[in-house]
Amino acid sequence: MPLPNADLLRAERSAAARALRASARPAPELHVLGEILGASGFGCGSALCCKWALETGGDKWELIEGAKGGQTQTDCPDVGSDAVVWGHPIDAHFIAGALSGWPRLLFQVWKLDDVGRLDVEGYGMVHIPSSPGVHELSVSTWRPKGAAVDEFSSFFLGGAPALRTTAVLSAAASERYRLVTTSAGSVHVRLELVIRHMDTYGIES
Repeated sequence: MPLPNADLLRAERSAAARALRASARPAPELHVLGEILGASGFGCGSALCCKWALETGGDKWELIEGAKGGQTQTDCPDVGSDAVVWGHPIDAHFIAGALSGWPRLLFQVWKLDDVGRLDVEGYGMVHIPSSPGVHELSVSTWRPKGAAVDEFSSFFLGGAPALRTTAVLSAAASERYRLVTTSAGSVHVRLELVIRHMDTYGIES
């Protein structure tokens, strides 16, 4: 019996590979596009910048393109206004191995004073929405509150109380109950979400 020629073998292997790919379930994807528009409520005349990070829970989410964090430029509001404008882009593309650990955005807002010192003005966290489309978010922030003498000193000399680690931002409430805080301003974000293949988990996207 004659052996199949090389061309026929290659064609059979190619067809088998295509069939295998077609039978495999595509991995769910989340593409986060948008920008950190700016902030308000941190006080008139405050020159502010923002550090941000996209975090996921566990190791089931893989960033395949884009950035998971960054920092905006520093902007000073107009006279008599407390609104700063950053217009900082966000672009991250994830593949998910599970729905648990859905991505969240963490923010740290910092103030640059007249002598070049940077002090934290607020921390904030928000989960990325789970529905596709455009979302306008206003993220409330807070900061640790020190004793009266610490607050008085930081007002005149800088050095406001700050967190040792940002892990507390996404910790359970039971782990934060001893933390004394005071409210700060808000960070404004516009996100456009593209969600694909979530039907593998029985979710319509």
